[in-house]
Amino acid sequence: MLDDKDTQILTQLRRNAREKLVDISKTTGIPPSTIHERLRLFKKQGLRMVSIFNYPRIHTPIHCWFVIRTKHKQAMIEYLQNTPHTNNLLVVSTSADIIVECIFSTFKQQHELLEDLHKKGRVQVYPVIEDIGRELVCPTQLLS
Repeated sequence: MLDDKDTQILTQLRRNAREKLVDISKTTGIPPSTIHERLRLFKKQGLRMVSIFNYPRIHTPIHCWFVIRTKHKQAMIEYLQNTPHTNNLLVVSTSADIIVECIFSTFKQQHELLEDLHKKGRVQVYPVIEDIGRELVCPTQLLS
């Protein structure tokens, strides 16, 4: 179970995963040695740091969410896992079966994937107009 110190450390890392332990210590009031030990334990428990891309800045202009309903859910999941455009893949418990976030460099790539998806199931497309923010809430804050 995470305590208040864990929550503070994870919150700081979510804001800037490259922040120095000394700076995290100044912000949180937790000694650097404690932060180091907690990070070691997090890593041992499987925590890993990942990058979150700002797609407009890396000139990947087409960002869409697809809502998919299919009779062949496992086959669709396997297909989407092997598609280079899949960024996030979610199985949901609503009238849809799968929600997938895809990133494309060209409209041709989007069109080709969409054609394939329509052959495999019913698809709705939701183009992303503006990506306001990601990872805005630290899950540990929800547990407090």
